[in-house]
Amino acid sequence: MTAIHLPRRNLLAAAALGLAASRRPARADTVTLNVAGYGGALNDVLMKDFADPFAAKTGIKVNFGSGASLALAKLQTMTGGAAQWDIINLTGAEYVAAVRDKLIVPYDYGIIDASHVPPEYKEEYGIKFALFLFVMCWDQKKIPDDKAPKTWADFWDTRRYPGKRSMDANISDGSTLELALLADGVPLDKLFPLDVERALRSLDRLGRDNIIWYTANQEPIQQLTSGAVTLAAAFHGRVLLANRAGATLGFTPDYSAVVTAHPPLPRLTAELGLAFPQGHC
Repeated sequence: MTAIHLPRRNLLAAAALGLAASRRPARADTVTLNVAGYGGALNDVLMKDFADPFAAKTGIKVNFGSGASLALAKLQTMTGGAAQWDIINLTGAEYVAAVRDKLIVPYDYGIIDASHVPPEYKEEYGIKFALFLFVMCWDQKKIPDDKAPKTWADFWDTRRYPGKRSMDANISDGSTLELALLADGVPLDKLFPLDVERALRSLDRLGRDNIIWYTANQEPIQQLTSGAVTLAAAFHGRVLLANRAGATLGFTPDYSAVVTAHPPLPRLTAELGLAFPQGHC
């Protein structure tokens, strides 16, 4: 995606137009807001529900990219120049790390109208806009639902379910550490604070040769449908979309991890101050 770099004066003008949209319609045809998203169906929904209404009201074009991550947020603040992205989506765990590492800046709720946002979704440095379930899943052609794993301990059982597992390489993003602890017998109400060493030992017990680490959210779906893995840990939305396209994947919400997404602002372009003024999940 091509970055559009604007002088600070134009950025501030864009902010004024965008944030005043609920009070006074304005046009800013030369301004583009770049948002790092996750791609796929989620970007389609965000374009329809947020970006398109925002653009129609303000004249500010919104470009959505993919590959949003904590690593991308770090990269944006290390270049020494203007950031490519004005807003970036981060998971809950990434958001906490980004705040700690001072990669993002606070929302100015004195400027941004968040009166329509439920209080529990408002954070100092971002707004929660989506919840995802990170679930265990399988190909129903090979494992009927009544024979499928019910717990993460079952997921770890390579004797009962021979074959590889597809798991998120970003161990904080998909809650891999929590799942490893559950597989090792840690009760739900005793997960935190995380015993990282125990979680890593649990992953070692599963075995390096039994894990295919993925870096893109579509990969576990592709690996399941191709037969490269027996079981996968994936976002449930990807499973639902795959099934709509003809796949036969099963999953259970039991013991799944709930992951939130935030759209905070990268530190180097904080002066833009933009947020979508209409409609939030």
